[in-house]
Amino acid sequence: MAQVILEAKSNAKINLFLHVISRKNNGFHILESLFAPIGLHDVIEIEDSDELEIVSDIEDNIALKAAQLLREKFEVTKGAHIKITKNIPLGAGLGGGCSNDTDTIKLLNKLWGLNLSVGEQISIASQIGADVPFFIINEPAFVSGIGEIIKPVKLGLELPILLVYPNQHVSTKEVFAKGFTELSTSIPIEAVARNIIEGKNDLTANAIKICPEIDELLTQLSAAEGIRFCRMSGSGSTCFGVFDSTEHLTKAEEYFKNMGHWTYSERLKI
Repeated sequence: MAQVILEAKSNAKINLFLHVISRKNNGFHILESLFAPIGLHDVIEIEDSDELEIVSDIEDNIALKAAQLLREKFEVTKGAHIKITKNIPLGAGLGGGCSNDTDTIKLLNKLWGLNLSVGEQISIASQIGADVPFFIINEPAFVSGIGEIIKPVKLGLELPILLVYPNQHVSTKEVFAKGFTELSTSIPIEAVARNIIEGKNDLTANAIKICPEIDELLTQLSAAEGIRFCRMSGSGSTCFGVFDSTEHLTKAEEYFKNMGHWTYSERLKI
């Protein structure tokens, strides 16, 4: 019998804005954010195996926890060999770990013949992490609640966007642990387009306390020629700038590369 090998490009995302609305009694925060998938991706390869095992560039890859949850929930007796090749920076606010979890669920659904619906996959993903369900849909979406309410959006926009990562890991748990003195007001989905420009990332101040380089990056991005707006993605430390032209973006990207920062750029469609 031929060995079954499945592969997925496990892409990153950015948060074009991220608002903290309230805090639940169980400690989770209610958020509102515009998520957008980007082309930057890790590679996941899964094949038949007697054991359930993972090979990854990082030691504690929670994709294995996603696989174990799926296996236990559906009483799967088969195993799988999972290999993850990382390209998305760690602790960067780009959702790489969550994306890995989701694509592991998707691939194992095929490998193990579980025939799970999209809704069932989202339900399982929501047990793993707040951003994980988004990657089941994996298209621009207004995400709210603790990440489980996902409303796809199509705005017809194409934005030249530059990501800059200062090579500093930021812990999401630490960012939220610092608390919030001010909370944002909930917005309707009709206000999503306006908040691409007018919105903000309510996690920025806390992330800067952990990683001051974020403040420096935002200052440098805001001074770049042709910049329309800049912001931090997720809980950091990646920052991004949206430019008025590819020419201005390319000039800025060269500047940040010369500063020793990791960069990534594309024309983002929303």
